[in-house]
Amino acid sequence: VLVVSAPTEAELAPVKAVWRRLRPLGVAVSAACECHGEIRGEHDRALLPNLLLLEAAACAWDAVVVAGGPGAALVAEDAFARELIARAAAQGRAVAALGSGRLVLERAGVAGPAFARPEALAAWLGERFGLCAPRRERLPSLEPRAT
Repeated sequence: VLVVSAPTEAELAPVKAVWRRLRPLGVAVSAACECHGEIRGEHDRALLPNLLLLEAAACAWDAVVVAGGPGAALVAEDAFARELIARAAAQGRAVAALGSGRLVLERAGVAGPAFARPEALAAWLGERFGLCAPRRERLPSLEPRAT
């Protein structure tokens, strides 16, 4: 799963929440933005992107997710980002957005879903790929049963 983010004013907490939910299912999540350096988010949080958007465009992704936050408006103005997202949708890949990342989908002409909650996005991706959350099996009780 590729997460496209603005270099500044990104909502990183939801991106990290999606990663935490998908990682146990064996799903790799990579972050990309248009320039080198940290992605800066709310409360001055930082995330080091795995690659540049230019490098990400050369890869085949199963899904593309656009991060939200005020910076998403800048990504919506980036023709290359819109092209990458439109191409993924045209190839039948899962394309979605978190929060205001929906602006990017709209500008790219893509009718993918926009999720307010990262848990809902992770569940949608899991369902789309036929994955389910690992079940926690109950261990048998070691205490004797009353008869």
